[in-house]
Amino acid sequence: MGGTEEKRRSVRTSAVAEPGMSRLETLPDALIEKLRRREFAIGEVIGERYRLKSLLGMGAMGQVFVADNTAIGVEVAVKLLKAELIADAEFRQRFQKEAEAVGAIAHQNVARFFDLVVGDPTFLVMEHVRGPTLEQVLAKEKQLTPERAIRIAVRLCWGLQAAHARGIVHRDLKPANIILSSDPEVGEQPKIIDFGLAKLAARASKAELTRTGQILGTPEYMAPEQIEGAPIDARADVYALGCVLFKMIAGRTPFAGDEDIQVLYRQMHKPAMRLSELVPAVTPKLDEVVARALAKNPADRYADTRELAEALSRSHDRRKDSSPAVAQAPAAHHPPLALMLATALAVGAAGGVLFGRTLGSGTVAHDHVAAAAPAPPVPAKELVVVSSRPPGANVAVDGKPVAETTPTAIRGISPGEHVVKLSAPGLTTVERNVVVARDGRVAVFVNLPGAQRSVLVHSVPDGAMVYLDGTLVGPTPTSVVVSEDDFHGLRLEKLGFATVTRKITPDDHDTDLTLTMELDPNPHSEIAVDSRDEAEIWVDGVDTGLATPAEGLRVDPGRHTLQLKDSSGATSRPTTITIKAGETQHVVMNL
Repeated sequence: MGGTEEKRRSVRTSAVAEPGMSRLETLPDALIEKLRRREFAIGEVIGERYRLKSLLGMGAMGQVFVADNTAIGVEVAVKLLKAELIADAEFRQRFQKEAEAVGAIAHQNVARFFDLVVGDPTFLVMEHVRGPTLEQVLAKEKQLTPERAIRIAVRLCWGLQAAHARGIVHRDLKPANIILSSDPEVGEQPKIIDFGLAKLAARASKAELTRTGQILGTPEYMAPEQIEGAPIDARADVYALGCVLFKMIAGRTPFAGDEDIQVLYRQMHKPAMRLSELVPAVTPKLDEVVARALAKNPADRYADTRELAEALSRSHDRRKDSSPAVAQAPAAHHPPLALMLATALAVGAAGGVLFGRTLGSGTVAHDHVAAAAPAPPVPAKELVVVSSRPPGANVAVDGKPVAETTPTAIRGISPGEHVVKLSAPGLTTVERNVVVARDGRVAVFVNLPGAQRSVLVHSVPDGAMVYLDGTLVGPTPTSVVVSEDDFHGLRLEKLGFATVTRKITPDDHDTDLTLTMELDPNPHSEIAVDSRDEAEIWVDGVDTGLATPAEGLRVDPGRHTLQLKDSSGATSRPTTITIKAGETQHVVMNL
């Protein structure tokens, strides 16, 4: 499937750009607009040498494929950048700089960044690392022996150190971003993936960060200063690696909770329990090393991962370990409550209420970590603390306005259920139901999305499928709801016609759009596959990366063989179809 298409002209940029080479930040607008209409199929050759083999998944930056470099016969991973990302000139400039820095990292424990290909399409070429992630290994084995965990952690330390020497902080080190590959010489070889790239995708523009209120990282592995939004350095990765090491040995992270806000609160305010409390077999030295890596104050941690690696290498020698006791972990760094409330807004989906959560004894499900630390003081009277992003929103409780704008603390609220309403000019009004316990404290965190409006979308001809920001809405004519202060991507597809895209910006005020579609000069065919079983869809012996049920599977006209495969390896009988140009066929298959 996929067929051969006319080779597209691409400009190649090495990881460290050479003089005179075309660069991402100079990508012409005409090419960006063309990229919006591009779709990619298994078997297609991009960049004149990378043949797409299978879809690994969708990332923050776009689709990720396994591909063959046909020039040298090496398997790689390619990350196709979303057109809406590279349409932002500020992002392109920042991305080019960051990509060159990440490309300069050369270490056996960091997945290599080989290339940035600028053109039609624009994509990254990364080392394709085979093997399970550490997250998958821990899901199966639950815990690793201290010896094995230390070996892995030491190698990760040196990989991080190579990156830190280039001024790059990972920011999202976690088991899912660590692959345990197999090396014939050294055996198990951990490799860090997605180094620095999560930051690039989320920083598409400063305005976008302001709108979404998102921060980068995973709560269970985030350093307190990263949660606060303070400047971070290599010591944030030291903290994250301390959390990963704790998880490998203890089978759980130092801090856990039913909701992200619980985890963030504990990361910032609660000292981590000692590793030896869960795993008595660890040496006092290892216990001390982990406690120091998890210090709340960056100044109390190891200065860098080199220092941590050296300490870990000495930590499991029981013959030299005669310490009768281990000093307590450094005192926790306590940011003020207002700062905690403001930074907590950074977790959750953009454009909606995050949650209303009761903080106080008896209201949060405490785990062992929380029980070991003193509980936050409980006020003598009921209290509702309301914060919003952006701040300065008007607050009303049960229809009665509150004098102060957010952030604000409202005292004297009677126990029971109440409705908290937040509003601000140009933003969507949000209501939240909260339950106040007697002598309790309720924290309400709200992310106020921009004001919304409806846009009626027509197409010529009618019946085109409308996608808003990649999500199917329905056939034309149909209405879509957009945020007044956000950027949106509109895409129309109809069999036999070329795909049409339209960007909706905050400066647009149209309530009625009519988009004209042109006949597709290269008609394709589509297959819809249904099954009573959830299984992978293979076409002509190639994994499409899709699972049943699936629609819109594009193939070339002609004869094709379809087969299903499930996670256990079971396969269906092959089904052969013949499809005409511009035709859509519906196929039902079962294992």
